[in-house]
Amino acid sequence: MSVIGSVVVRRAGGAYRDSARKYKVLIDGVHRGDLKKGEQLSFVVPPGMHSVVARLDKWWRSPEILIDVAPGQVLTLNVAPGGSAWTAIFQLFTPHSYLKLWPESAHFGYGTPTD
Repeated sequence: MSVIGSVVVRRAGGAYRDSARKYKVLIDGVHRGDLKKGEQLSFVVPPGMHSVVARLDKWWRSPEILIDVAPGQVLTLNVAPGGSAWTAIFQLFTPHSYLKLWPESAHFGYGTPTD
């Protein structure tokens, strides 16, 4: 049995908003990689609780989510824009909603983000 786990972060390729920019993936507050449109990255993590955030820059980001990774588990997260280019204007007041980040697995209690 493996004593490490993995977190895979996927970014959909269809969204127009931010299509030319990379999303930064932070795990436990540490920048682990940059995610282009239509790309996925895999990160090795020790088993246990971890916080994950996707950022466009210092201001625009997703809400932080907490994940519990078991030894040998591969946990997949999805990241996408939190709305259209038009709604970005309103997100000036809620920068933590600029991106959506959610676990792919339904056993987390939800399968897709809500608006």
